[in-house]
Amino acid sequence: MREIDSALGEAPITVLATPPGWGKTTALVNWSHQGSEANTSFCWISLEEADHDPFVFLSSLIGELRPHHPQLQALHDQLQAQLPQQHQHSALRPLIHQLIGQLGPQQHPLIFIFDNFRHIATATPPQIQAICSLLLLLVQHVKQLRIVILSRTVMPFMVNLQIQGYLRILNTDVLAFTPDEIIELGQARYMLHIDTAIAQRMADWSRGWPVALVLALEDWKRSSGRANLENILERVGHTQVVTFLREHVFNTLPAPLQAFLIDIAALNRFSAARCDQLRAQQDSAQLISEIEHHNLFIDIQHDFHTFHPLFGQFLIGMLKRSGEHGEALLRRAAVCYQQWGECAYAFATLLLLQDIERLHELVICIAPDMRREGRQTQLIQWIMQLRAMAPLPVAIILLQIRLAIEIVDWNTAYMFIQQAMVSGNPDLIVEATLYEVLIACLKREARAQSLLQAIDLAALPAHLLGLYYELAGRVALIQHDRAGAIAHLKQAISQHSINSTRREPITLAHLYDLLGLVFAEAGNLADSAYYLDQAQATWNLLRYPHRRIITLNNSAWVAIEKGNMADARRYLELAYELAECHMYVRGRLLVLNTFADLALIEADLVQAHERYRKAAGYAAQQNMPHEHSYAIAGALRCAALLGDQHSIELWQAQLSALPHGQASPHQYTQQIAQAIASPDPHDQLAIAQAIGVDATTARHDKAQLLLLQALAAYQLSGWEAAKNYWAQLERAAPVAHLHPLLAIQCQRARGLLAAAAPSPLASKILGQLTGSPAIAHSQADSPPLPAIPVRAEAASGKQAAPVWRFSALGSCALAHNHQQVPLAPRPLDLLVMMRLLEAGAAGIAALRLWEDVWGDQDYSSDALRQSLSRLRRSTMLPIRLHQGHCQLTLDWNLVDYDVWRLEEPLTYHQIEGLQEKIALYHGSFLSHIHHESRWLNQRRIALHRRVLALREALALIKEKTHPHEAFQIYSQVLEEDGMREVATAGAMRCSAQLGDRKHAISIYQKFCSRLIEELGADPSPWLVQLYQEIAG
Repeated sequence: MREIDSALGEAPITVLATPPGWGKTTALVNWSHQGSEANTSFCWISLEEADHDPFVFLSSLIGELRPHHPQLQALHDQLQAQLPQQHQHSALRPLIHQLIGQLGPQQHPLIFIFDNFRHIATATPPQIQAICSLLLLLVQHVKQLRIVILSRTVMPFMVNLQIQGYLRILNTDVLAFTPDEIIELGQARYMLHIDTAIAQRMADWSRGWPVALVLALEDWKRSSGRANLENILERVGHTQVVTFLREHVFNTLPAPLQAFLIDIAALNRFSAARCDQLRAQQDSAQLISEIEHHNLFIDIQHDFHTFHPLFGQFLIGMLKRSGEHGEALLRRAAVCYQQWGECAYAFATLLLLQDIERLHELVICIAPDMRREGRQTQLIQWIMQLRAMAPLPVAIILLQIRLAIEIVDWNTAYMFIQQAMVSGNPDLIVEATLYEVLIACLKREARAQSLLQAIDLAALPAHLLGLYYELAGRVALIQHDRAGAIAHLKQAISQHSINSTRREPITLAHLYDLLGLVFAEAGNLADSAYYLDQAQATWNLLRYPHRRIITLNNSAWVAIEKGNMADARRYLELAYELAECHMYVRGRLLVLNTFADLALIEADLVQAHERYRKAAGYAAQQNMPHEHSYAIAGALRCAALLGDQHSIELWQAQLSALPHGQASPHQYTQQIAQAIASPDPHDQLAIAQAIGVDATTARHDKAQLLLLQALAAYQLSGWEAAKNYWAQLERAAPVAHLHPLLAIQCQRARGLLAAAAPSPLASKILGQLTGSPAIAHSQADSPPLPAIPVRAEAASGKQAAPVWRFSALGSCALAHNHQQVPLAPRPLDLLVMMRLLEAGAAGIAALRLWEDVWGDQDYSSDALRQSLSRLRRSTMLPIRLHQGHCQLTLDWNLVDYDVWRLEEPLTYHQIEGLQEKIALYHGSFLSHIHHESRWLNQRRIALHRRVLALREALALIKEKTHPHEAFQIYSQVLEEDGMREVATAGAMRCSAQLGDRKHAISIYQKFCSRLIEELGADPSPWLVQLYQEIAG
């Protein structure tokens, strides 16, 4: 009723367009009673089939008005006398004007309510146009008049009136009950106290359909609110709702439409093409139009129709009761689903039929695709359902074991191995035994060797030899025999190549992966990179994005060990893009942790800490304990190196809170973090010695552990105790890219470096400490900005004059050949354009583009195409969308973008260069666009930080010669971001230089207060040291 009042306040005509059972009539009756009390006159016109004739329609209207307006009697008699005659519709207009003349002096509000308006849909287009004109003339000339139409469908003329502003449509989206309204209804009408969770469940079950809700609430009321809600919904859904749908909806339909609805009940969503394929007919489009005409509880999503769940459940019941015809349709639907790639619906359909044999065939058939898509858990659940129905065939038992191993579900794997062992099938027992060895190897159990030795190699069938040699290689790895492992794994690859009839590319990919890791452990990084590239190419060929992500992550680690950070970052960026595109949570966490490791190794501790923190929070949210523990250990290590005591205590508490029931695969990293974080050199030395280092230890871990032992020994007993550890560190020969990290570790113990001064390594680390402001500040500046998209260099090596100029710092602008280009008015389209621009020549995946612009909304390829089409028309930009990838196909040598110029590294640090860049910033990124987009917010923050960092750099140059100007710049930076330590330190130095030490101390104290209040953190040690120097 509130919606009706609101609609009539906005437009003179309101249409309630819903299927049966949405309470249109009931709501209007109650609403009219309320209106009568407010001196509103109501005229209720129940239309019949004959009323589709405009003259009959007008006669029915005047007939209902006569009791309240006796002066209309003469007009009614005149019209009745003319009804038997045939008239041109133009003859209707004088009659309408007479009616308007009689109603014109109306003083009180007058409401016409037209019920059963669906009968008008049978009229001819001229008749509908005449009725539309009639209604429009009435509301245009009778100012107190409002019209309410009750209909099942929205007719074209209604849409036209809506566009003109004369009509508002209230459909199921508007009239559906929300959880809050369900709570209100339960309290007001049934005296039931419904909590939010129950209201939400009822809303989900009914989709807000009033009749279903009323039936459920009445049933619940009869039980005094004590019955189980799910039992009530189940009972009502299969009894009272079915009765209502049968009597008030289904039985009112013509027989051909009833038969069509039963036939397509097997489809969860349908289109004309799908219905034709299922029914082997060609008339589905016409019948779907009939469904739309009757508004039979349908919704349209992405070119498909779907039924309301309760109506779909009703139709399935009708289909199952149709005997052999229903079974044949369900079998055909299962085949169609499989062809359409919707295997979950194929499985559910066969489950309805209890067709065990077909279900087994389906699971075996779709298993490769589901494994490739990372849907092993769903496949395992299906197999468990089948296991409860009938004994499983050998192929599915072995499949279940492999699936459980792939997702590290040892309990399920052992359960099915045990089932295989008691099967009495020799071939099944042998293969299950091999899988038991595989699990023992993956868990690095000593019994793996004895299990493998118990297998008779000579008796193995040829197709299992490859698996046997793979296991032999894994057992050799457990025994630290890398040469033997490499030989066995190469033999396994040869066996799979020889046995071409049973060769599985997925197995080869696994072996390439394993060999790459073994070569990495052996220190042969070249061969490691080769085999990992082979694995990555095979996973890509097989379209296994989840496994490819893991391999790319491993390749990144090999690149890091080789000191090739650019390649490592390239591997990780591709892996993260794949994880985001395919929504692979574990892969995203894996790569996020490795990104943090990369920042740690590059001595960017602030960014590393932030990435570990994000990974820890995300892992905890997704309930992934291994990734969680790894991220916590990384964050603790960063906090310790930064000297951030508050964060150290926080992460140590989280590390202690981790479950200790089973050994963590990341216990090694946890121990390293605890050793670095410990303030006691005795503990540091004991923990580091207990960890030990070997050939498998990552270079940065080995260097940090050896340096930690040297530092701890030096603190305890001086150089004599430390020199052996230092010698080991020298022999380990830390590569150059690790020197900044080691320098940070040494910044509080320079005495060790002085004692080891003749050492070349000590000199290099000492040089890092004395020559790098970044090290002195412990990398406290803001995180680096995203990489600038690659733009090709012109052949001459010179940049050509730009043809396209994009501006985004402030408002958005685009110029082509020095002429301004009118931009699309929709903010979303502008965001799409700027996101494509920032993707550069490489472009961006359509799904990633959607997530960055539209956020959490469900992906719609149609909406994306429409946005790109509008951009092409308005800007003439060459935009390409092909196979799920979008890009601007520009000559990137001819593109100028103010954001790129702002982000480009400074080639010189003179005042003029800094001022040029700062002048580019006319306001926040796309400041005129107000849209919730994570990407937009991140870019705004990053670019603002970039400008603040440039201002700080400018102030730093001015400090010595113009301290007053420098102080003004620092103060402006702090006004925009009061949490910046660099600006705080600069303002303190300038105040002290200007002779105002008291003000410098005040700046520090205010900063510390804000830091504690807003972040609960302490200032960095270098800022504390500056304060102590100024305070004296």
